[in-house]
Amino acid sequence: MPQTTINPAPYTANQEIIDQYLVRQSKYVYVRSLADDLESVEYQPGSSLRFWYNNDMNGFEPHWHSAYELIAPTEGNYLATVSGQTFELSPGDIFLIPSGEPHSLKAPTRGGRFILLFEFDQILAVKGASYLESCMSQPLLINRSTCPSIYDEEAELISQICWDYLRDDSLRDITIYGRLLTFFLNYGRDRLSAEGGYTASPLSHSGQRSYAEKFSAVFTYLDRHFAEDLTLEGVAAVAGFSKFHFSRTFKQLSGCNFYEYLCHRRIKSSEALLMKPELSISQIALQSGFSSVSTFNRTFKKLKGCTPTQYRGMFQVRLDNHNQGEHIK
Repeated sequence: MPQTTINPAPYTANQEIIDQYLVRQSKYVYVRSLADDLESVEYQPGSSLRFWYNNDMNGFEPHWHSAYELIAPTEGNYLATVSGQTFELSPGDIFLIPSGEPHSLKAPTRGGRFILLFEFDQILAVKGASYLESCMSQPLLINRSTCPSIYDEEAELISQICWDYLRDDSLRDITIYGRLLTFFLNYGRDRLSAEGGYTASPLSHSGQRSYAEKFSAVFTYLDRHFAEDLTLEGVAAVAGFSKFHFSRTFKQLSGCNFYEYLCHRRIKSSEALLMKPELSISQIALQSGFSSVSTFNRTFKKLKGCTPTQYRGMFQVRLDNHNQGEHIK
């Protein structure tokens, strides 16, 4: 029986994709904007997407940004470090870095990768999509080993997004966000049906839908009540599970335990509030669900690598630079 050759990276099957990106990028120069280690993502006017092909041998020192970042290597092995955890990325891998996570990248002496920066809020606007955010609270590595049942479809979606971005028409963004929604929905369903996960055997399609609906309700509830004094038992009751089953299921889906996720959700809220100069740090701490300023400061620095005051200052510097640039224009 003849052997079948499996292309490890379907999005590299057509060299024309890479060639067109290199030609397109030669027409303009993108300059990174950094304030300390905070990067301001430069999207095209009226867009919340940026997709390009990078074959630069230089790596990236630790930095972070509000956008989610997807990396798809086509040649060479990369080392990505996200919040102290290191991943080796090979051609064909699809790697997602969550919003706000400090990360760095070590490039090979020869290589190339596609990079997509996007805002996940566009996807969360879809009713019922809130449970997908839990899947993205930790770095995701998708390849034939980690996600064998969905890898081919996920890689094909990346290939389609490559072509979609090149078209640059009025429907480009909505088309790409539609594919991203499918991409993460596939991943969420795969987590739900994983063997050794929620049940002794993989879930049926109806079982997946039932769990998705229950946990969508859970994450919607957390979005609305995260600043309150929540308990594992109380939130488990929202899903109709015992706290033990809920705790195991929650970690399987989100990659972290309930209280870790709640902490991340509160910090995410505080980031937006820190952009409001009229609010004091103590007010922001309480509105985000922290019982004291000291707990807020300690938790924020642990997760973000800087204090809330430093974070606010970095954004103010970026805003001042932006306003200065607008004035010059």
